[in-house]
Amino acid sequence: MKPTIIIADDHQIFLNGLHSLLDPHYTIVARATDGNELIDLALKHQPDLVVSDLSMPKTNGITAIRTLRNRQCRAKFILLTMHMEPEYASAAIKAGASAYILKHTAPEKLLTLLGEVLHGKVYIPSELTRDILEWSDQTNETNRITERQREIIQLLAQGLIAKEIGAQLNISPRTVEYHKYQAMKKLGLTKSAELIHFAAQKNQPSETNLDL
Repeated sequence: MKPTIIIADDHQIFLNGLHSLLDPHYTIVARATDGNELIDLALKHQPDLVVSDLSMPKTNGITAIRTLRNRQCRAKFILLTMHMEPEYASAAIKAGASAYILKHTAPEKLLTLLGEVLHGKVYIPSELTRDILEWSDQTNETNRITERQREIIQLLAQGLIAKEIGAQLNISPRTVEYHKYQAMKKLGLTKSAELIHFAAQKNQPSETNLDL
């Protein structure tokens, strides 16, 4: 049985294209063209995945995700957007999105990422990871992660394992694991995937500051 999915975008041409791409792989149970409609349909159908635009009429994608999470919707949420500003990606992950994907992503890559999200992975584009980490840096110097730890977090976000990271940074896999452990310890995290969520835990912008 194919996973169920709801897609949402206020641009009909893009929505139709997304439908055509996903239809062979997912059961598309509904389509929405504004945030309020998305909330209603997701609560009604309880899909496995929700793929939504960020900037939509009535209710933006971030607020829709936050509302659905608060109302116990079991879906995993993916935001598909043109916005490359780190504050948007940070707000999306904080609201409960499992992935923040840019609309220029290749179709094959998008399909791969959706499958990974279904299996519990979190995704932020590598070109945004450093910006988010810098934007959300903690003010307490003793808790601040090091530059090496930042590099490792970025490479983990790209899906690299310790051996690959070590080869790229010219350090041993054991050293990679040490830096990863130290970063997680400083940030109070227990899982590698949670490192990506770190960026959304500080300096959360208010909804009124999101110019959607």
